[in-house]
Amino acid sequence: MPFATHDGNKIHYKTYGTGAPLIIQHGLYSNAEELAYPQFVEAVGQTFQMIFIDSLGHGASDAPSDYDHYRPAHRARDIAAVLDDLGIEKAHYFGYSMGGWLGCAMAAHAPERLKSICIAGFPVDIHPPSDMSDEQFEEVWANSKRGLFFDNKRAFARLNSETEPGLKMCLRAILDHPEHKEAVAALTVPVMMLCGEDDDLFAGAQAMAGELGIHFLPVPGNHGEAINQNLGFYFPDVAEFFLKVE
Repeated sequence: MPFATHDGNKIHYKTYGTGAPLIIQHGLYSNAEELAYPQFVEAVGQTFQMIFIDSLGHGASDAPSDYDHYRPAHRARDIAAVLDDLGIEKAHYFGYSMGGWLGCAMAAHAPERLKSICIAGFPVDIHPPSDMSDEQFEEVWANSKRGLFFDNKRAFARLNSETEPGLKMCLRAILDHPEHKEAVAALTVPVMMLCGEDDDLFAGAQAMAGELGIHFLPVPGNHGEAINQNLGFYFPDVAEFFLKVE
């Protein structure tokens, strides 16, 4: 398995296809293997070199115990380290949910590595309680696990004493660093956003795209369905958006 290394952490990735480099970044609780659907890879890999990255704390990548490794700047440099390992200067970027948040981190901390970006299933800015206490976060984490149990039992089954601390820090980092509007607005590369029409985040994502003058694509399904079931319906439009940059 190929790994890049950043600040002592191993970041696992896998590639498919040839062509323009395209980072595909999964969401919280998922991993590169889950997102590399055979039909997706078969269709798109003919046009792009698809780079699936296991984000820190997920899949085969390391899960350090130091919270600082999960901050946006550090996570952006994890992705940049994968590009360095592949000898790629710039890539297109598609990130879903937490992957969208990581795309915003790239916008803030490594914009020079982006050719274009699609922020999917993430509204750019979120609004958690300010100065969230540890007790409040533990409640959020418990609710997140409860939702995972009902919505994604496969991901819930991966939670254990080794995997849970890293995933908790990923979620805490998202809530601690929720605002990215200025960084996304400052990008000089093409940007698009998309969100499931039945996703609780849809209204916020659509409004943000309108505020920033970003092309917005409504897609079928809720938060999970949009990426796990309906990707094939809309990804040709996303691929066309990327190819216009080439």
